[in-house]
Formats: sequence, structure tokens, C-alpha cells
Amino acid sequence: MTTRFFLTQFQSVWAQGGGARFSLSQQVEGRGWVNAPRLMAVVDVSWVKGGGYDCGYVRGVNGEGFGKSWALCLVTVPDVDTTSLDAIAQDAQTVDMRFGRIELDTPVSSLPQAVREAAVTVLENRRIPSDWITGSTTVREVIVFIVRLLNACQSLGVDFPEVDLTQTFSTIPALQRVRIRAWATARNIDVGDIINSTPIRAVIRRIGQWILNSNFRGIDV
Repeated sequence: MTTRFFLTQFQSVWAQGGGARFSLSQQVEGRGWVNAPRLMAVVDVSWVKGGGYDCGYVRGVNGEGFGKSWALCLVTVPDVDTTSLDAIAQDAQTVDMRFGRIELDTPVSSLPQAVREAAVTVLENRRIPSDWITGSTTVREVIVFIVRLLNACQSLGVDFPEVDLTQTFSTIPALQRVRIRAWATARNIDVGDIINSTPIRAVIRRIGQWILNSNFRGIDV
């Protein structure tokens, strides 16, 4: 089996038939519109459990529509399928991270430069700090941070500081700052040193320490 990580829009897709296949447009037959990672509708494969194709994901948006409107996906396809991953990567609203489960314990410095630079650009464009990543940081550590942060996005919802990373904590409204502090304190995240002049990217890194689930598709997070 071959695996690869993707970032994709989390949106309404049409569940065809019994719901194991998805489409970006409404079909004559189907279960109806459901919320799922967009990439599951880009390729015409059956995502039924045990069928050889799998998409494990964590989304950044909560049930009320607040947070980040995309998901981190770990896609698994049979080794003989050489086209599905490429088809997903060609989707304009999906980003191929260009590494999979096999690279988890690989230091970032061992990845091709083009892959490293693309990953940093992807994260920064989605307002996820990447300045903490060094050459010795492993792919696993990057994935763990993204998973934890997306879980925090769901939990904080409208209070997640979705602002430019160049801004400071004072950029967001005072009541929102109070609620973020209360949220963090309730989860044993130390925010005592965060002040109004603290860069937003530092605040988001602290939020990304939250552990909601300890496992994502067999990866300890």
C-alpha cells in the first residue's frame, strides 16, 4: 500500500449510492450531500473500509462552520494504482504534501529542497507557523503539530485567532483574547507569558500544544 498526506478543502460532496463513492456534483442516485474532504470526490474509487482505499482525516472546521475550512488527509491506495494519487494532486483545491507514512521519521533536512520549501509555503499560506521547523525536525513532528492545531481550531471555533501571522495578540478583540486564555488554561496550556505584544504565530504555536486524541491513523499525536 502507498500513503501520502494531503491538505484539502472540507466541503459538501455528493455521496453516491451507498456512500462509498463521492462526487463534486449531484448524481441521479445517491445518499445526498455530506461534508467530507474534497479529495474523496476527485477520484472515482470506493472508500469502503477494507477495500484498499482509505482516507483518514482531521478537519479544522467545527459543526457550526467556524475554524479552518480544510482538512489534513492521509490517503492510502494499493501499490498497483499509480494514477489516483496523481489525480488528487492535480486538484486545484488540494495540496500534495509529497510525503507519506514511510517518511514520518525522516528529518526535514533529508527531504528534497523543493518539498521542504513547498511545505513551508503551504503552512504559512494557511496561517500555520512554520518558523519552528528546523533541519532536525522530523516529518512526524510536523504532522503531529498540524493534527493538534486542527483539533484546536474545531474546539475554539469562532475564537481561533485566524489573522495574519505577522500580527500580534493585541490585533484580536479583547473579549476574544480573554476566551482564548480561558480555553488554554482549562486545558493546562500555560499562557501566562503571552501578552498583547506576543506575535500571533507564537500564540498559535502554544494553542497547537493541545492533545485531544492520542492517535491519528496509527500515528501518536
